[in-house]
Amino acid sequence: MVFSEQKCFLLQEHSLMKGMNDDEFDFLLQIVEEKIYQKGERIIRKGAVSDELYLLDEGGVVFTQSNGYDPLNHQTYLLQTPALFGESSFLSPRSQPFDILAHEENTHLYIFRRRELERSQLGLHILNKLIL
Repeated sequence: MVFSEQKCFLLQEHSLMKGMNDDEFDFLLQIVEEKIYQKGERIIRKGAVSDELYLLDEGGVVFTQSNGYDPLNHQTYLLQTPALFGESSFLSPRSQPFDILAHEENTHLYIFRRRELERSQLGLHILNKLIL
């Protein structure tokens, strides 16, 4: 994936990337997926098995145990930029306990998949750095 210089800088400055050398950062740029969601669009379905780590760059997401976007639901949690989510599934793939939906228009995410990191020695090295 080709990123603008500004996006590369923003990614590199995130705490997730601290301690990464240039080769490691370049590798992550090759495997990361950049995705934009609109308000109410589902990012993760409750019960789906995932191995993904999400870096929220712009916008916000809601975690809900209901079926759909309900900001008045007492089991709804809001997460806004900058943030990470999906850490536990990234470390050990598991069923998602929440529906996760975009809370704002143009919610911008970077998605890292554990299975992509596990395909190479450098990826496994990075995975170990992220886990520790």
